Parts: sequence; structure tokens; C-alpha cells
Amino acid sequence: MALPSREQALAFVFSWADIILESADGRIVLAEGAVKALLGYDSDSLTGRALTDIFVPGNRVLIEKVGVLLRRHGRVDEVDVQLRSTDGRRLPARLCGHALGSNGHLFLAIRSDLRMPGDDTVWPHDDQSGLYAGEKFHELAASRLREMAESGNTADLAVVDIAGLERICKNLPPDESETLMAAIGALIKANSIDGDSAAALSDGKYGFLAEPDHDTGALEREVADLVATMVPNHEVAVTGAKMTIGDVREIDEDSLTKGLMYTLQAVQNSGGGALQEMSRNMTSLIDQTVSQISAFRSLVTHRHFDVALHPIVGLRDGKIHHFEALCRFHGNRDASPFKVITFAEETGLIHQFDLTMAAKVIEWLSRQPRNNASFRAAVNVSGYSIGQPAYVEGLNRLLDLNDWLENRLIFEVTESSRMTDLEGADDFIQGIRKRGFEVCLDDFGAGAASFQYLSVLDVDVVKLDGSAVKNAQKAPKGRAFLSSLTDLCRRLKVFTVAEMVDTPKTLDFVRDCGCDFAQGYLFGKPSTDVRSFFPLPNQSLLWGGKGYV
Repeated sequence: MALPSREQALAFVFSWADIILESADGRIVLAEGAVKALLGYDSDSLTGRALTDIFVPGNRVLIEKVGVLLRRHGRVDEVDVQLRSTDGRRLPARLCGHALGSNGHLFLAIRSDLRMPGDDTVWPHDDQSGLYAGEKFHELAASRLREMAESGNTADLAVVDIAGLERICKNLPPDESETLMAAIGALIKANSIDGDSAAALSDGKYGFLAEPDHDTGALEREVADLVATMVPNHEVAVTGAKMTIGDVREIDEDSLTKGLMYTLQAVQNSGGGALQEMSRNMTSLIDQTVSQISAFRSLVTHRHFDVALHPIVGLRDGKIHHFEALCRFHGNRDASPFKVITFAEETGLIHQFDLTMAAKVIEWLSRQPRNNASFRAAVNVSGYSIGQPAYVEGLNRLLDLNDWLENRLIFEVTESSRMTDLEGADDFIQGIRKRGFEVCLDDFGAGAASFQYLSVLDVDVVKLDGSAVKNAQKAPKGRAFLSSLTDLCRRLKVFTVAEMVDTPKTLDFVRDCGCDFAQGYLFGKPSTDVRSFFPLPNQSLLWGGKGYV
């Protein structure tokens, strides 16, 4: 078969690229295409110039590494870069490369990437470093690992922690900080597989897929040297770690994605020393996580948990208003499910559990007397779940099948998984309220976002987090704060529930502060037997305590 002519080859490449470059020894030999339109250069004027001249300074290390990858592997696919025009503009672009022939020349095809955010942009980017954004990196990494596995290749998950980087950037002028972050991003990216499998996880922490023989120690030194060169008299402590993932072909893609999510979150929450420990002792973390995911799914599918009840008591009438429904896993009914629930939230599985829990609570309610107002239950909903279509659709089906539930079921939206789409969350809440169900905002006061939630979300009840109640008792201003908060809620026509009311002293305190309801061990521990609360333990304190109305 005859080889295509030069014109045919160029026509084929230009079906993808805007610019074609040929380089040798780091200098441009040939430039073809929309060089003038995009960069402002005449094609001939680029001949003999350094290849890095047409890229932003922060991409210099990346372009050098691309050359290394090309000579090692023969090709590089779709690396995100930034071009620099003659008037100083930055132009996002994608680069592919091939090393052809025996003369050592490299051939680069560059396509401008001027899409607006959200326009077919699958993987969001971090503005400072130019790397992928951390919140979606687990999905990208899982996809890349699966693709590599199909061709018989593997990769390791590498992480770098640059302690002190955030402090340095805050003390630099904005342009110098931007240049430093871009240079670090380019260096991290250049060390990743194909030069395009790296993400900014959090302040100073980066993750990337690396070749199995990648030297993280060398990268630590490169990063430290880069910072020392660009910001003299400033030192950073750089720690690298690498975890072997192995063959992922036996792991389904969803479990692999969630396993990587859990692992990367562990990285974000760890320090430099912990990273090294993770590298030494936790190379099987993803395998362990996948096993835990499988076990959790089995737990949900087979409903291996019971519903425990805990009363919420009115401070003005001394009666049980409703019960909060809590889960108790089989095998150890007294153990807190906190770790399991936290794992489910961190791996994106909590919506499956929340839906199954709702079904169990509805089953419990169906067995209780319907003419007794005490038999009402609140079921928890993670802030993550309400943004998942599978949960919303499944819940609506449950409610459609049980139209007798109105005024019997309450939903407690928990802040343990931070809500980012507050408008979407409020749409869910108002949809539930229109069906005749009250909604409670749980964990109020536990995080900085509480007041933002209250200002946006229209709810019926606010549950004051137990830690906030305890802290309010430690200083005189705490009483004023809690009293002001209950007064604010009263003005908003929102009832308040105080958690962790475990002693008569705390009971008197929250009552004096104007709380409407109380929940705590003072009225008994959670129980799978609702008869434990009839009669209600310590009910006499509600009738005889000071300040009773």
C-alpha cells in the first residue's frame, strides 16, 4: 500500500489539529496551520525558536517531559496545555505527539480548546494549577485505569503533599503566586502517565497516576528545587507516596471508582508522615475498600439492620412528639453505626442505605396504631442523597405506595455530607413538604454552613447539634447565643429540638433558652422496642422542672 503524500498526511492531521509542529533538540523545525490566527506568529518566524516559546512559562517543564515520554513510548495522547500568543494571551489547547523515524524529530499536533465550561467539558480543572479538579479525579482515574487494563498495562496511584505551599502563595504577589502554582501543576502533570492524569486534591496535595517504576523521591526533590528557585528564602516540606493498584479487570467500574474516591479522601485528610505510612502499609487500601463496598451493598440488599427508636419530647406538654429512627446493624446492636454510615457517605453509597432505611421505617409505622399521635417517626436523609435521582425517584415511589403516611413520617436532612446545590436541595424539601411531610434540618450548629442552610432552605424544624448545646453551657454568652437562635427560629416559624439532653441540668438549660423539644439519654437510650418509652423515663422532670410552662 502506498504511503500518503505530505499533503494528504497534513489534511488528515488537520482534521483534528489547528497547528502542526516538528521539533528537533527542543527547537522548532517546521510550523504549519493556524499559527498566525491563534498565536500571532508568521510560520517561518518560528523556525529555529525554542519549542517552549509558544507555551506559557508554567508549561515549560511539561513540554520537556512530553519530549521524554515521546522518546520513551513513541506517542502521547491529548495533553492539556496553554499556548502563549504574541500579545500575551493564554489559549487553552490540547496536544498530541508522535516520535517518527530515526532522526529523533518529534511531531506535535495542537488543537485549540476554547470550549466554555459545561460545553462537553467532562473533567473540570483547577484554575490555579491547571490540573484536573480533585472532586472528579476518582472518576477520571478509574476510567484511565480500566482503559490501560484492557491493553495489559497497570499504573500506581501517587500523591504529593507540599506542606507550607498555601502560606507561601498567600505572601506572594498574585502574578508570582499564579506562576508558581502553574509551574508546580505542570511538573506534577509531567510526571503522570501520558502527561495528563493528575489532579489538585486540596491545598498543597496532588494526586496522579504514575508508571509502576516512577521515582516519587526524585519528584519530591524536583518540587522542592522548583519552589526554592522560584521563591528564594522559602522552604517547603515535600512528601511523596505511591500505592500499587494492580490489575483492576476483576473490579467492576463503579466499585473501582468509589474505592478511589475513598482512598483520595483519606489522602486529603492525612499529613506528610501519614502519607509515607500509607505508602508502606496501605498498598491494599483500594482492595480493602472494594471488599467493604461489596459487604455494605450486601448489608443494604439483605437489610441486615434493625430500626431503633429514640423519643423527641415536647418541653411544654411533656409528651412524645415523635421518634427518631436510628439503625442498629446485626451482630452488635449496641454499637454506633457512625463508622459504617461515614464510609457509605465517603464512597457515595449512602443514598442506597437511606432509601432502604426509609422502607424499613415505613414498615415499622405500618405495624403501629394509627389513632395514636405518638407513633410518628423521623428518618434521616444525607445531604448527598437528596441530590441523587435514584434516591428521589425511589422515595417518591415508596410514598406513592403508602398514601396513609401523611403526618406520620418526618424527614431529617443531615449536614454530615455537605450540600453544595442548595437550590436543588430546597426543591427536594419543598416537594416533600407539599406531600404533607415535615422536614427537619439536622446537625444545626455543627458546621459553618448552618446559617447559610437556614437562610436558603425552608424547613419546619431545626435540630440543634449536641456539641453546640454542650458548648453553649460553658460560658454566659452561650446562653445568650442559644436563646437568640431559638428566638430567630421562632420568628421564622421553625421549631427547635435540642440534642444530647442527658442530665436534668441540661434539660433546664435548653428549656430556659426557649427550645421547643428535647432529645437525649435523660429519656432513655435508643431501643428497638418502643415499649421502653411507655412510660417515658424521667417524665416527672418535664412536669416539675423549673421554668415549666
